[in-house]
Amino acid sequence: MTYLDLHGDDPACEYDEELARDRELAALIMTVQHHLTAIECLDASAKAIADGDVAARCAAVEGAMDAVSTLYMMLDRENGGQLADSLAQIYAFTMSRMAFINIENNSALAGSLVTILKPLGQAWYTIASQAGEHSDAPLVEAAHTASRMQLAVAGSK
Repeated sequence: MTYLDLHGDDPACEYDEELARDRELAALIMTVQHHLTAIECLDASAKAIADGDVAARCAAVEGAMDAVSTLYMMLDRENGGQLADSLAQIYAFTMSRMAFINIENNSALAGSLVTILKPLGQAWYTIASQAGEHSDAPLVEAAHTASRMQLAVAGSK
């Protein structure tokens, strides 16, 4: 049974359904943005290692850890099935490896984690793009455009 089956042609229900779609799109965009943040922070940690800047390296790794832990917490493990479980394993693995960037001062590890996260971010971006084609919400579309621009920058690195 769908939402419309329960509520019929009530105009308020149409608004609620549109609002629900916009919230789903906003969550997708947030997911893309968190992937981008993690990638940018991991790239920054590698640069900080090359520059010998310990404080910047630690701050960058902390930013990446925050972004990936947020992704992990955003997962709907109850309803997401095998996909959510697989993503949880990937996110947990990347978080467990991030500490070693600092411990070992290891820029190659940062690069390998980017290699893991970038395709996921691109996949989430594709999903958000397709969902965004069906949204009329200007704020959601503005966020979608910002994510698209950030992904283009991250993809060129």
